[in-house]
Amino acid sequence: SAFDFLKGFLQIPVKADHRKFLAIVTPFGKKYQYRNLPFGFRDSSNIFTEFIQMVIKDLPNTFAYIDDIILLQYATVEEHIASIRRLLLRCREQQIYLKESKAKFFQEKIDFLGHTISQQGVETQQSKTTAISEWRVPCNAKDVKIFLGVAGYYRKYIHRYAELAAPLHALLRKGVPFTWSSACQTSFDKLKQALTSSPILAHFDPTLPTQVHTDASNVAIAGIVLQFYSPDDPRVVGYYSRLLTPTERNYDTTDRELLAIKDTLLSFRFYLLGLPFVLRTDNKALTTFRTKTSLTPRQTRWLETISAFAIREIQHIKGANNVIPDALSRQYDSATTAAEQPDRLLRDDHDLPYLLAVTETSSALDLNTTLISGLHEIIQPNYASCAQFGPIYQALCSGELRRHFDLQDNLLVMIDSLQRRRICIPQAARKEILYRAHDLASHRGFSRTYLALVTIVYWPG
Repeated sequence: SAFDFLKGFLQIPVKADHRKFLAIVTPFGKKYQYRNLPFGFRDSSNIFTEFIQMVIKDLPNTFAYIDDIILLQYATVEEHIASIRRLLLRCREQQIYLKESKAKFFQEKIDFLGHTISQQGVETQQSKTTAISEWRVPCNAKDVKIFLGVAGYYRKYIHRYAELAAPLHALLRKGVPFTWSSACQTSFDKLKQALTSSPILAHFDPTLPTQVHTDASNVAIAGIVLQFYSPDDPRVVGYYSRLLTPTERNYDTTDRELLAIKDTLLSFRFYLLGLPFVLRTDNKALTTFRTKTSLTPRQTRWLETISAFAIREIQHIKGANNVIPDALSRQYDSATTAAEQPDRLLRDDHDLPYLLAVTETSSALDLNTTLISGLHEIIQPNYASCAQFGPIYQALCSGELRRHFDLQDNLLVMIDSLQRRRICIPQAARKEILYRAHDLASHRGFSRTYLALVTIVYWPG
């Protein structure tokens, strides 16, 4: 189900003594002050977003972007009705009004932020791609920028996007006259065709068998996360690809392949940490690198990062069979240089389906984790003497609302940008938490200890 706020920002009242800062003067000399948060004010979007996130922070399966709310849930009709009821009751409590004409209930497919979300996965929204397929040939550099801005939003669906778009980007270089060549026309046509036939990216499911495939070439690294719905039904969850820096291009083959593994795992760490999976690479030497004793300092640092992941097995796959990541890593093996390809084939950050999945799976905090178990008695009593968390804790205990903070089992939790509920650790308890995390990480150093802590606990600095 999806909802839209009625009149958006205007639902938030402005304090009487703050209205003078939002005053305007008309051409006729009339002076007016906004009584509600106006459109066009620089911070309106941030203020509205923080308010909405505070309203829905403890509502499971509920996500918002500015004034759009989506309730994404695989459930029975009764369970979904209960979720809708919770959302609507929360809106009533906070006196938030929704636009009736834009409310959509019980949809098998739903459009959200230019994407179509369904049980099968996430794909491009048809109405958006239809508009792109009918796009007229650009007549100047400004038209090219507008087209690339729209096409680039969907680049995660387009195989070899950077290579396809390179001739159009070349038109935007400083001092280059605008000349629409046959290469530009070909690039323009291929991008439109790719957008209208883009694939569906599957939702991540931690219960399914998972494989990570990586590869490296002389100029780029790449990876792909696959999940198997059945032995003969692998589905792509996400791609990773980036250019190597000039320094990285001087690495030997083994180091480039190891770098591909490290960066791919870090890119998908929100899914892979704690999840057993199979890693496949076409570098046979890396199948036993975890047991080697003669490693370079750089390899040792990377191994420390990789060791935080629950790799069940490292399998060797022949280069000829390593088709998908190999194609991604070698897409840049042309005359075009890194400077001529400002956009990558795939983004390093996570797109909408990833964010939705991460938020949903990590919003419910388990306070009985191995790390926290047994430490409640040294965390909760020390809030009062903590200069950073004491005032926040006391305010919440007295019934006040504080942005980004909440109480759970008498412990203070911080809700971060991914809606993870992380336990706030007072100053007096931090040393014990670090000792516990270091022990649980098998004394493997800073990186593994940090990865064990960062999604569970929080303190400034």
